Order: sequence, then structure tokens, then C-alpha cells
Amino acid sequence: MNKISSIKFLAAAFVAVVMTACHGYVDPATLPKPTPEPEAGELILTASKTEIEATGEDVATFTVTFTGEESSEGDEPTPGPGGDELLPVGVVRLYADKTVVKADGTDFVNFSVIYGTESGNEDISEGPTTRLVYTFNGQETKLGYGVHRFSTTTPGTYTVKATAYRGGALESENEITIVAEQSNNSGLNFFHKQLGMQFTSIGCQNCPALSTSIKGVQEAMPGRLIAVSFHEDFKYEDPMTLAISTKYHSHLGEDGLPRFFLNMRKGDIGAYQSNIERGIENHIATYPPTCGVAIDTEVVDGKINIKSKITSATSTVYRYEIMVVEDGIVDMQLGVSGDYTHNNVARQVVSGSITGMRFNMGEALEPGLEYVVERSVEIADSWNVDNLRVVVCALTTPDGGDSYVVNNCNECKVGQSVDYSYAEAAPAMASYNITRAEGKDVTSEATLRCITTGETLTGNSFSTSVAGSYTFEATYKDYTSNRVTITVKDNQIQPEPPVTGESKNFVRHIAVMEFTGAWCSWCPDGYNLLKLVFDTYNYTDRAHIIALHDNTAGTDPMGIALTNEINNAFGTVSFPGFVIDLRDAGEIGSNSSGIRDALKRSDKEYPAHSGVAVKSEFDVATGKGKFTAKVFANTADTYRVAIYIMEDGIVYPQKQGSLTIDNYTHNHVVRQMLSASYKGDRVGDLIAGQEQSVEYEYMLEDGIIAENCHICALVIDSTGYVNNMNICELVGGEADYPLAD
Repeated sequence: MNKISSIKFLAAAFVAVVMTACHGYVDPATLPKPTPEPEAGELILTASKTEIEATGEDVATFTVTFTGEESSEGDEPTPGPGGDELLPVGVVRLYADKTVVKADGTDFVNFSVIYGTESGNEDISEGPTTRLVYTFNGQETKLGYGVHRFSTTTPGTYTVKATAYRGGALESENEITIVAEQSNNSGLNFFHKQLGMQFTSIGCQNCPALSTSIKGVQEAMPGRLIAVSFHEDFKYEDPMTLAISTKYHSHLGEDGLPRFFLNMRKGDIGAYQSNIERGIENHIATYPPTCGVAIDTEVVDGKINIKSKITSATSTVYRYEIMVVEDGIVDMQLGVSGDYTHNNVARQVVSGSITGMRFNMGEALEPGLEYVVERSVEIADSWNVDNLRVVVCALTTPDGGDSYVVNNCNECKVGQSVDYSYAEAAPAMASYNITRAEGKDVTSEATLRCITTGETLTGNSFSTSVAGSYTFEATYKDYTSNRVTITVKDNQIQPEPPVTGESKNFVRHIAVMEFTGAWCSWCPDGYNLLKLVFDTYNYTDRAHIIALHDNTAGTDPMGIALTNEINNAFGTVSFPGFVIDLRDAGEIGSNSSGIRDALKRSDKEYPAHSGVAVKSEFDVATGKGKFTAKVFANTADTYRVAIYIMEDGIVYPQKQGSLTIDNYTHNHVVRQMLSASYKGDRVGDLIAGQEQSVEYEYMLEDGIIAENCHICALVIDSTGYVNNMNICELVGGEADYPLAD
């Protein structure tokens, strides 16, 4: 049984509450200040001013300063991918776009792995056997195959190499040292609790030994280990199995049972108590937390209301994961005579995703402030409420989003609360709170690059007539500077629109992505709730359902990979769920307020400043189609379009409550996407009054009935949100710009 479908949520969207903490907050000003120390070998970028006018004559002048001793070693900068030289055959070399990052989890080093072949240099960075390996505090960590980005929330020095397999094991001839600098630390020092992930099954006769080791560790190291046991089917069907168990296990690797991992990091720790204790000690020393977690829970009307709170010591982006865990489940267990008591059993992972959910809408937390998110989970009949616990984990990514690891976590019994836990003493921050030493002016020798445009400056000054925000960094030898942002204010008279460019009074149409599945027993009710909200608040003609089916359970032939891609990106949690205008996401539960409020935001906060006209031509005999979308801009901006083919009238069995409706009709089902991504294909930078067309030629995929299809175009502006949309029939359909009377 897929437990995802058995959950409804009261809270539809992130609470996204930012407030001064009512408890657990420590004023950084009251903490002792470490003794500042100068840092050698640092490149410092400064600007004469950070705000200029868009006149083309107002100038910001940059200065680049290098601190530390000059050295004959490392004078030559690391060449780009492959450099200008031809690598010898069989040689692997590693390159990096910078060697200094902020330890905030959002500043990334991009690596290139180059392999010398007889025909020349080959970029194998994304190869299926290529992986990065970094060493920190004596501990080696392997990133996933093909992952070539690195970030961290732990300051310090990292040594990175590359490995690959080409007819034999290969290793890069060089290593690159990455320095992660402390980012805006508040001085808060949190107690580090470890998430222990046990993979087990009632059919695994060796698994009880690991359970015994876990209990021993918790007694020997009080408060350090939060254990969650993920059951899988092995030899027998395990009634405690969750679909996400195999997802976690597959991602972490190490086939077989039992397995034990710490903090969602790859590398099996082992089943012996001594191994687990040693692993915990290594993680405490190597990955100090940047945040703390507090939890409030209550049971109301058969639901667990969960308030998860995170306070960060640094400006860092986090995701979060909520797990419901049960102790004291009596069931069979191979290798044990009689009934066996299973503890720490994962009953529900709220997101249904191994990457968790976005916290604070994906924005970095301000140090020292408390951020809150609320979720509600329906208690299943088989759960014993008295034995339930809630585990909340704060996640960060070391590899640009390929995986997420636990930064810190906490737990409490259902119906109770738990506050932040602090370490006994403040950490030594002297090496990160620095006073910059007098340095050498290397402006004339440095390279200045605009990160925003990708252009390299000629000289050390910048001016422009185009308003916006421009970010710069400098490189000198093996060093990369801090980044400086210049804000360019628009004082220019807007150009006259072209002859065809009179402003249009567009009607705002709203894209409502529905996350559903034939296996999901709550989803028909979710669809009906959407329609009810549309009717009640007069959105019937302007809100359009785009149904994204999921095949996680293997029982929905309408499921597509795009569903999980968008679901993971927005942390939509469970099914049924929604994403409105690629902006607001949440659960479709009994509470309709989240949907209603998101629809209102589209009208009030994001009114239409663009429109799209659509035309579809289709040859039923050949299955070939041509689709044209014309985008008109009332406001100058960068526009993209995302194109979906949707089919109505698909008859396929649908779970509804405890019943299965054999002749259920599925409508608005996304069958094919013409754009390269749900984020849209670029239309261009349009000025006010400008129109631009894009065309798509395609073959309709097998099994899709063209006469039952509609095709829609979503216009996405520079915010990444849908600003407007339009829809027409696939066969001979056409719809002009939606204009108000």
C-alpha cells in the first residue's frame, strides 16, 4: 500500500513566518567576541560605489587587493576545462572555476573533469563512472556519479580529486584545495543531533542485531542519535514498508540488509555499536551544524498538527523533512523466536521525496531569526498515537541539489514540544571573523568578470544604460574574490513602443497544476475541491487545471517523469497537491484557503502584464503538429513559454476512498511537453508594446487521441512565475489574446 495517498493536510502552503524567536533566540551581541586574525592569501574586491544611474556615464570603479605573501608556487591560474594544452592519453585532470566559497550551502564550486584521449581532450565531468571525492578533517566523502558541483555549510579547507573508470580505475593527477569561508555567523552554537537511518525487514534475520546496536548507542551517547527504521520487503511482504524506503536506500547505495547511514550521507556505517559511535564522533567533528530545530505538536480531530521551527546561525538555504515514527509495533521477525517489538519505525515521510521540502520558499534564512512551517498529518487507524514521535530534519546540499544531507534534527513525542538544544560552549570562530590585512593592489593584473552577463570588463570601471542588478567578481592567479553587486537605477525615458505596440488590457488566466494519480484515493476529492473553489470564487473561466499524474506506485499509465521533477522542485509534499502559476505550492486537503489565497495573489499581486495568443495545426493522418505562440508584452521583461499537450476523456480505474471506480474519466492529463523544460523556453527580452512568436513542430506520441487533446502555453516572466496563459484545441484550435471588454 502506498501510504502517501492516506494523508491529508490542514495547512496548504508554507507558513513562511519570519519572526524574532519567542524562545531559543540568543542575541549575538551578548556572546563573547573571538579575537580577530588576519587571513593570508585573500583576494578582496571593492567598488567606489554600489549604486549608479543608468546613464551610461555614471561609473563604478573597482579595486582588487591581494593579502598575503607572494609565492613562486601557484602563480599560474588553473586553466579552464582542458586548458590550452592537450592532455596525455589516459590522464585525468581536475579543474575548478574558483577555489574560495562561502560556507552557506548556496555558493558552489563548478568542477570539470578532463580525460586525455588519442583524439584529444574529452570532458567526462558528467560521465556515469565519474565522481568527485573530497577530504575534510581526514574524512573522505564521495559525491554522486556525474555530480560536478560542490557546496558546504561547514567552514574549512577541502581537498578534492576526481575518479573515473575507463577500462580500469582512474584518478585525477591533481587535487584542488577549496577554502570555505564562514558566512555571516550569528554566534549561535547548536547541539548536533544525528539522524540514523536503519534499513531493515521482517525477512532479514541479521537485522535485529543492528537494532540492538542502535539501542546501545542511544544509551551510551544520550541525545545524540535519532533513529528512524525504514522497512523494505525482503523474502516476505513487510507490512511496515514504505515506498520511499527503497528510494532512500537506492540513493544512499550499499545494497543488502541490514544497512545504517548517518544524516542521509552515503557510506554504510556498519551494524556494530562501536562503528556507529565512531561514525557519530566523526560526523560531529567534520560536519558541525549551522542551525537548530524546535518542534511543537498537538493532536486534534485525528490529525497531528506539526509546527517545525528552524533558527540558523548563518545565512543559509535549507530544506526540511518531517517523519512520523512509531515504537512498540509487535510483529514477526525472521531469526527471532516469538513476537518481536519493532521500534523507530518510519510510518510516514511527509514530503514523499528524498530531497525534502523547500524551507522559506527556497530563500536563505537570516541569522538569528526563527522561521516556522506548519504541517498536518492524518493519523492512520493502524498507528498507536501513544507510541508516535515526530522527527524534523533541516537539510542542506553539498552538490547543487543532486542530494540533500541532514544539517541538524530533533524529535518529540506526538502531543508534546521540544526546544532548541545548544552546545555547552560557543565555537571558536576566530579564523572566520577576520580583520583584513593590508594588501597589494593587483587591480591591473586581475580579471574582472560580471557574473550577471558573463562578460569580462576591459579595465576596472563599469557603467551601463540598462537598469538592473549586476554582480562582479575578480580572479588573480589561483584566487577568486568576494562578489560585489552594483545596482543600476533607471532614470531613462522609456523608448516609444513600436507601431504595433499599443498596450493591451489582458485578462489574467491562471495555471493550476494538479498532482494526482490513479492510485491516490484522496485525489478525486481533491479535483472536486479545486472545481468547487473555482466556482465559488468566480475563477471557472480563468483557472485552468493541468493534471500531472504520478506513477510511483506503478499503477498509473498516465504518470510522467515531469510530475516528480516539478513536485520535488516545489516541495508539494503529497498527493493530491497543487502548484499555482509556478509560485504557490501546497496540499489539496479539506482546507481550501491555500488554493483560494494563491488564486487571489495571481490577480492582486501578479496581474497580467503580458498575454499569449495560440494556434494549433495538426495532421491526424501523419500525427505531425505545428504550434504557434505569440507573446505580447505590456511591460519590458524577459519572457519564456512552457507548452503542454493535455488529453481529456481517458477512462482508467481510479481509487476513491476504499473503492476503485473502474470507469473513471480522467481529464486535463498532461501527455506531452513541447518546451524543453517546465521553466519554459526563452522568447526574448521584450520591450513594452513588443510581440514575439515562437513555433514548435512535433510528432504526437503513440496512444494519445488528438481529437481529445488541448494544448496550452504558459507565459513566464523574469520572476519565474506564470504571468498569463492560453489554451486551444489540438486539432485546428486557435485562441487570440484574452482581452477584457
